[in-house]
Amino acid sequence: MRSKLIGLMSSVLCAALCCVGCSCGIASVGSCDTINAPIAESGNMTETEREFERMLTDKKDFPVSFVYGGVFYDGFGGFRDKGRTDKTEGDKHSIEIKYVHPDGKLEVTVDAAVYPKYDAYEWTVYFKNIGESNSAVLSDLWDADFVFEGNDPVLKWNDGDYGGHFTPHVTDLSKERAVFAADTGRSAEQYMPYFNLETDNGGLMMAVGWPGTWRTEFESKSGVTRVLGTGTANLAAYLKPGETVRTALMAFVRYYTRDEDVAANKWRRWFIDCNMPYETAEKKNKVPAYTVLFPSSDTEKGWYRGGSEYEDHTTWQKTVNVLKSHDMQFDIHHFDAGWYVNADNASTKNTWWDVGTWTLDSTKWPRDTLKTYNKAVQTELGVKYTNMWFEVDRMHGSIAALQKNFGADPDWYLPAPGENYLVNQGIAECSDWLFRRITNTMEHCGIDIYREDHNFQTVPAFKAGDAFEGAFRRGITENKFYQGKLALWDRILGWQASTGRPTFIEMQAAGGNRLDLELFRRSISFFRSDSDIRLDPPFTVSKVNALNKWIPYGGVLFGELPYTDSTNDRNMYMWRSCYASQMTVALQFQKMNAQTWELVKNGLAEYDRYKQFVFADFYELTPWKPLFDRQQWVSRMYFDPDSDSGVMETFCPSDAKANIQKIKLKGVDADKYYTLSDPDGLNGIQRIKGSELISGINITLQPESASLLWITPAE
Repeated sequence: MRSKLIGLMSSVLCAALCCVGCSCGIASVGSCDTINAPIAESGNMTETEREFERMLTDKKDFPVSFVYGGVFYDGFGGFRDKGRTDKTEGDKHSIEIKYVHPDGKLEVTVDAAVYPKYDAYEWTVYFKNIGESNSAVLSDLWDADFVFEGNDPVLKWNDGDYGGHFTPHVTDLSKERAVFAADTGRSAEQYMPYFNLETDNGGLMMAVGWPGTWRTEFESKSGVTRVLGTGTANLAAYLKPGETVRTALMAFVRYYTRDEDVAANKWRRWFIDCNMPYETAEKKNKVPAYTVLFPSSDTEKGWYRGGSEYEDHTTWQKTVNVLKSHDMQFDIHHFDAGWYVNADNASTKNTWWDVGTWTLDSTKWPRDTLKTYNKAVQTELGVKYTNMWFEVDRMHGSIAALQKNFGADPDWYLPAPGENYLVNQGIAECSDWLFRRITNTMEHCGIDIYREDHNFQTVPAFKAGDAFEGAFRRGITENKFYQGKLALWDRILGWQASTGRPTFIEMQAAGGNRLDLELFRRSISFFRSDSDIRLDPPFTVSKVNALNKWIPYGGVLFGELPYTDSTNDRNMYMWRSCYASQMTVALQFQKMNAQTWELVKNGLAEYDRYKQFVFADFYELTPWKPLFDRQQWVSRMYFDPDSDSGVMETFCPSDAKANIQKIKLKGVDADKYYTLSDPDGLNGIQRIKGSELISGINITLQPESASLLWITPAE
């Protein structure tokens, strides 16, 4: 198997690596070409632009491989050119290239872009049957297939949410091959779809942007690493006339020095500036850090972990009154699961999972009472936006009842484990039905932001759909489902924009099990993980730190433990552990004592200053520690080089062996002076030269406490 090459190398090394991992035994079309070397700029073109343009100059050089009609293709050699279009908008230069296979049926569209300012580039490839009969079988598709030059290669990667709470790992590729197969149907359940390939002369940050199954492989030999990546793992299908399948969004940020902080912060800047959605249709600001009110446990009816099941038209006024009396303000009001009727048109009670109707429960919320509630939190508490929980990928209950009572078509549903059904958004009529249900409900209830969850594994349903399609249709259900999913999200975003609502979606997947780049271009995630509900500071801090290098936007919940009344057991150590790019507060406000009110009020004021730095450069000042380690200190900081200021946060856990640690700061200018101010008053205000901060300063803390230091330029 031949592959494209990043970096200059000899023909001997090229030959040694071009066939690594090949098992197809099919003659190939294409050639092994160098698509990049760390070369000097030519004119106004950067190294990364040169690298990317080389991929596009010759169609056989494009780093995608596949088998079509029994012939292996490495790039698009042998395809007929159909045109190229270039467009520059801001920091993004987009290129669309079309090719057609000699059979006249398979049309290929390469949708690519380069971001010179960020040393980033990306591509997505679409395969469409433009003929009048079925195409040949498309299979063995690698959405990215190339080799990367560099000695001493290591791969840095993270577990997924359920796979291991985002724990970071390092694989020495000079000693072992690394293979990742995400095969449950949720992109970040087993592994995070993000990788850092680091070598002696730099490396690349890589993302596989696909919400479903994906696979990557990394194998090194003689200073060259083979990189393979694909979404819709194991696709092998012919295409019907007019039918389209697509690759994952393959995205890369290049860096040219071996420094993980440099690499991670280049990625963060590109993610924030070029991927995060805007807050509104005017595109003036990216989605900012928010505080979120989540009052579902404050009903005096107990609290079940099923979201807002116990909230109804009789419960909310007392919550609003007590929050108003304490002058508490939040940016967003979150309304969770349990507001709908089940397929039999009955209320859900401790059965929030009976989803699928997306019809408001008129017993809990008669007439326009939910809209009244949402209006009250905005007018009386100053809430900016309201959101509402949906889980439209899943249906639980009787299909016959859903058809009878709500007009759903039984052909839209595919069987899944746990008496669930996948709602097949690859079917246009199904997507239309969902769109009307979602937007009508949001309008009726006064909701600003669509929030989507995803609480089950979809691969069994995808396989059932493929089996129904017949032979040589493997992977077609998943690919079309997620094309439909993304189209539905785009349609909802268009509706939100046209009605003056925010232009982003809030994303969940049983926590953080679906955190891929393709979804993040349309959404943000208020909760990085459902496991944060444990409110265990060492655990929470480790998870936030592990994700910050990849996902700048992701929140943490400060709230209750399931089935317990622990509102007044909270402290500043716990509060500060929840600092991230969003913060949700979920407490039993009516039961809070004066000390807890003071904690929340002062904490929100402190977070209001803290959040101005959460999209700045991020640094771990101490090595990442295991999630449940209660001995090692943790220190982290955000630093904004533009304002030359930032914040440093340090945690001393319960079983720490010492109450003093020397912490070395990063990002500051060694020749400048900085003022360090301590909001706790433990160390006063200090004026320190940057070189001293880089060498290290002593932090003194007692067990189970956290310090905060504001870093500003000295007068």
